[in-house]
Amino acid sequence: MELLYESNSYLTEHESAVSECFTEGDKIIVSLEETIFFPEEGGQYADTGILRLEGLGKDIKVLDGFLRDGKVYHVVDEPVEVGLKVLEVLNWGKRYMRMQNHSGEHVLTGTIHNYFGYDNVGFHLSDEGPVTMDVSGVLTWDQIKDMERIANTIIQKNVPISCYYPSKSKLKNLEYRSKSGIEGDVRIVRIGEGDEVYDYCACCAPHVARTGEIGLVVVLSAVKYKGGMRLEILSGQRAVEYTRMQLDTLNDIAKYLTTSSDEVLNSIRNLQANMDRQKELIGELVWEKINSEIEKQIADGRPLLFLDYDINNIAMKNAYNKLSESFEGYVGVFVGDDNKGYRFNAGSRELDSRKLAGIMREELDAKGGGNEEMIQGRVDAPRSAILDLIDRSNSKEYNCI
Repeated sequence: MELLYESNSYLTEHESAVSECFTEGDKIIVSLEETIFFPEEGGQYADTGILRLEGLGKDIKVLDGFLRDGKVYHVVDEPVEVGLKVLEVLNWGKRYMRMQNHSGEHVLTGTIHNYFGYDNVGFHLSDEGPVTMDVSGVLTWDQIKDMERIANTIIQKNVPISCYYPSKSKLKNLEYRSKSGIEGDVRIVRIGEGDEVYDYCACCAPHVARTGEIGLVVVLSAVKYKGGMRLEILSGQRAVEYTRMQLDTLNDIAKYLTTSSDEVLNSIRNLQANMDRQKELIGELVWEKINSEIEKQIADGRPLLFLDYDINNIAMKNAYNKLSESFEGYVGVFVGDDNKGYRFNAGSRELDSRKLAGIMREELDAKGGGNEEMIQGRVDAPRSAILDLIDRSNSKEYNCI
């Protein structure tokens, strides 16, 4: 079998003959004497397209492909007679998109390797989401941006990309990037020529002929991953579309903020500062309201505070502390209502609050925990039942005091 995609990535149609046709499970599989369809390999999906039976006026869909024992097999939607001549027609748009993104990845990982010595230890070329590439060392975001800039400079130089099988003697003396475990002949992808070579890498996939066809490579994100970094990138037309989408979003935000796109960040910072100040003011007003209600509870000798409006955890704890300073026995702050249930902080400075937690779990199915000084959690019980339980827990007859 001749793998035509290895020598000519731009071959979109080719006439060949069916050499095998068989089934595996529910899949129909064919092999061809010569193929332009790249199988799934090395982190890249298989090519798709059709097998045109010109004499019969019929098209057979090529749905998937795989490599087995050095031979390419294609998954199709109908069986094809062995020996029949077919016209292979490649889904070129998808192939070229993958070529742009795979070649862009080579330029970027080659650049990172040249500057930092890191290896590419993982690669996946998604048709929908970003391309992911894993490098073996950690980079800062500023370093990644520098690598992106240098990679795009190489792309703009429009140097040639060559794919070839060097002889074993030449391969032995060639410094190239490679994943471990490659056996047999090694296909090399070289970026550049003469004295201007930027990368040698072992690779089985189709690539563009010159770096200029990549257009640009963009790093979308980077996170630490298994001792190195996982980068999400896009190249070619997909990078252009992504950049356009991001710029449109930025411009929409600028319009919403009634500012220019280059002032969006400052506008957001100002908004955040104003929101933080407003939260402080609101917090102060809410605490004044809570404090006023606590004073009434203390004056009336009632150790439980029920609030039907939401407050944050800090305000709840402050309210609890003020109640616990003013009453002996168990006190509590309960936020919510009988329909939705209550969040609570409860306990005592003199008594073991964990005893109260046990009683609330047993009688009211309360959830939560805490320590000797305070418990916190949630209870789905009516206010009357909570009042009754705390009242009984504070009585000597209940053996809590």
